[in-house]
Amino acid sequence: MFLRFITLFIPLFGFASMTAAQSAPAGAKFVTEVEGIREYRLDNGLQVLLFPDASKPTTTVNITYRVGSRHENYGETGMAHLLEHMLFKGTPTRPFLWKEMADRGFNNNGTTWLDRTNYYESFTTKEEHLKWAIDMEADRMVNSKIDRADLDTEMTVVRNEFESGENSPFQVLLKRMGSVAYDWHAYGKSTIGNRSDIENVGIENLRGFYKKYYQPDNATLLIGGKFDPEKTLKLIVDAFGPIAKPTRALPTLWTVEPQQDGERTFTVRRAGDVQIILAGFKTPPGIHPDYPALTVLTSVLGDDASGRLKKSLIDGDLAVEAFSFGYATYDPGLIFAGAVLRNNQDLQKANDAMMTELANVADVTPAEVIRSQNQMSKSVEETLRAPDRLSIALSESIAQGDWRLFFYQRDQIKKVTAADVTRVAKTYLKRDNRTVGLYIPTTSPERTPASIRPDLVAMLKDYKGDASVKTGEVFDPSPENIQARSQRFALTNGMEVALLPKSTRGEAVNVMFRLNAGSLDTLKGQGGAASLAAGMLMRGSTQFTREQIKDKFDAMKATAGLATNGGSISTTRSNLAESIKLAAHVLKEAAFSADEFAKLKQETITGLEFNKRDPQTVASDKLTEHTRRYPLDDPRSRATSQESLMMIEATSREAALNYYKRFVGGSGGYISVVGDFDPVEVKALLEKEFGAWRSATPYSRIPGEVLTPKPADFVVNTPDKENAMFLAVQPLAVNDDHPDNAGLIIANYIYGANPGSRLFSRVREKEGLSYGVGSQLDIPTFEPGGSMLLYAIAAPANMEKVLASIKDETAKIQKEGFSADEVNKAKAAWLQERQAGRANDRNVAGTWTGLMHANRTFAFSKKYDDAVASLTAEQVNAAFRKHVDLGKMTFVRALDQSKLK
Repeated sequence: MFLRFITLFIPLFGFASMTAAQSAPAGAKFVTEVEGIREYRLDNGLQVLLFPDASKPTTTVNITYRVGSRHENYGETGMAHLLEHMLFKGTPTRPFLWKEMADRGFNNNGTTWLDRTNYYESFTTKEEHLKWAIDMEADRMVNSKIDRADLDTEMTVVRNEFESGENSPFQVLLKRMGSVAYDWHAYGKSTIGNRSDIENVGIENLRGFYKKYYQPDNATLLIGGKFDPEKTLKLIVDAFGPIAKPTRALPTLWTVEPQQDGERTFTVRRAGDVQIILAGFKTPPGIHPDYPALTVLTSVLGDDASGRLKKSLIDGDLAVEAFSFGYATYDPGLIFAGAVLRNNQDLQKANDAMMTELANVADVTPAEVIRSQNQMSKSVEETLRAPDRLSIALSESIAQGDWRLFFYQRDQIKKVTAADVTRVAKTYLKRDNRTVGLYIPTTSPERTPASIRPDLVAMLKDYKGDASVKTGEVFDPSPENIQARSQRFALTNGMEVALLPKSTRGEAVNVMFRLNAGSLDTLKGQGGAASLAAGMLMRGSTQFTREQIKDKFDAMKATAGLATNGGSISTTRSNLAESIKLAAHVLKEAAFSADEFAKLKQETITGLEFNKRDPQTVASDKLTEHTRRYPLDDPRSRATSQESLMMIEATSREAALNYYKRFVGGSGGYISVVGDFDPVEVKALLEKEFGAWRSATPYSRIPGEVLTPKPADFVVNTPDKENAMFLAVQPLAVNDDHPDNAGLIIANYIYGANPGSRLFSRVREKEGLSYGVGSQLDIPTFEPGGSMLLYAIAAPANMEKVLASIKDETAKIQKEGFSADEVNKAKAAWLQERQAGRANDRNVAGTWTGLMHANRTFAFSKKYDDAVASLTAEQVNAAFRKHVDLGKMTFVRALDQSKLK
């Protein structure tokens, strides 16, 4: 969706890849290689990219079709997105794709955008999983059913998704922006499509679209992660090779958007609690030489800590949020700048200030450019260290014309100068090239010439790229190995530490902090102060401003989030020491400047006001209001959005600062470090930085309490909202040591916790009533005070049908139970997801802090897995029947009641 740039490390271990001497199997031809990614072409035209990395036991299969909303004809808007949904309806030999993927523990989905559609599956590495995924993608490329019955049931789901977007003020504004900014080009149409087109599309039109674009010569298959390249290429040839090369020619799209000849304005008037300004400017396509400088320009304008819009609008108390972003597209596109205001702020004054700032961007400094380059470099290095993320990210480069653009554009961003950014600002941020409001005639228009798409073949002819990134060791993510490889100790102040050193891809390392504060008595009435204090730490210290803190972390290629209850750092081996030192400084020496506190308070209030009329917020508030058992000043109590708003408004800077001084410290805290580092050096560093850091107020764990059910049924009116929200909750007297815990986990997994679940399969897949439906299980560590939550999103007119189906399906389960086959598949999928989670170093670091807090080790994690692995269908059914009772639930439906008539 956005232009991405990346930087790489010098390889130390190298990829497990086919050598140049090895030939591709019959039916495939080697084309080129850039930075560890090898491209092959099958005889039928399918492009294949292999990106092996053995350091993590996960594999990602991603297929990108070069078709999006840009390719839709008159009356067929939304067809590309609708087809994406239909490809999950199965084939004659694979009729239940969602369930088959869920049974294998796949993390999968599909996405549609302006120039492309992609489908991906990420899973724990297994040869049978990889073969199944490759065979499945080949099967649904040409054998998807695309029939009327499936279209009819999916229509409500897509309409539901359409209506969800209509609930968002920003999404509505962005959609209108496209239709006003473009005269002729298809980019002016939202990817979700026009309601009438979605509802009336002919099945033959949809089949024709599918047969035209879902062909091997219009697709790129990418395999990333742990796999054998030679075996995998053979699997691909065997699965996709038999698909005949198409004889049809893809249509030529010749529409070129003319230059704009005047400022355009529009107004959207709908129910809401904030004001938004959005400006769009026509820009060249993503491969244009100006685009790297334009990307830096959006950062210079929109950075949340140092951006020019932030300084002119937020610092000037004209707005509470300011931003800028762009779309790197195949044809000329748009970049955006915008601001969010509270209702009591002057919209016209803010608009005038923003337009003045945009029209007078000049003298961009080298420091601003370097800051932006550091931010982008950090972001893309993180992407490159994760083959699953890179696999999916490459879809955007493929959509622009060539996957190698991902690397080429990264190189171009390094060359951008302050003069380049100043030049493109003057070229494209012109009054007559922007869309923000009404059309205004003028006698002296400032026109920007229409952009011409460069010759991509010539541009990439001799491009080679940098050296491939360093890969890590092959690591066994079992609980036993994690425990054996980890080191445990305590600092002088009592903080417990877990270290897991390992060689990682890109020398990545993750640090997690968990800080415990206060007690049941000392934390009473501290909700507002705690919330605002948490947000102040990254907004300035005794030595550095908010901007300087962000710049320092960016320069160290570190992503950091720090608050009063802890936080995290993601960085590299060479930057770890300085990152920890800076984090320690930020945690221990927050400044709490009056100016930053005022901004944070206004941003928090605006965030609460932004969604308070949304059906999901309204339903959640009603549930909170009814099920709450503690006084509002009790630290265990949950507040509604309105109560939270009142607490924030009543909290002073002095109260938040007092909370920080009283409660924030290392006593009773935990630190975990997982990744590429020297444990001896890190141990000494942690002792130096945190060993003497103590909390002023003693910490004592706040006990939970088993809550008794208070069954009720509420319908709450949400006027002028297209979508409706259903929530239901039942308290459970269970903790994670309870004998029924494992059975409840698998019961919930089958019931509603994944896309192959009973609720999803019936309410969404079979009946097409809801875009999102399912269940969530909350099981605490200590006192038995868990809960079961049900949820569904639907059109108001369908909400009663949704509820009836949920009740009926639940009754069937209570009566008939889950089958042994369901239970076995669910156990296997859940356990594979657990293994994949342990392959993620950030997850392992977070798990360690939780285990230390509970005085546990990874032996408990193994015990947890073993309990699930040994479950029988009888145990799972007994747990569900014993604990899940709709009669003990509180039901809430938030909807526009006028839409029921």
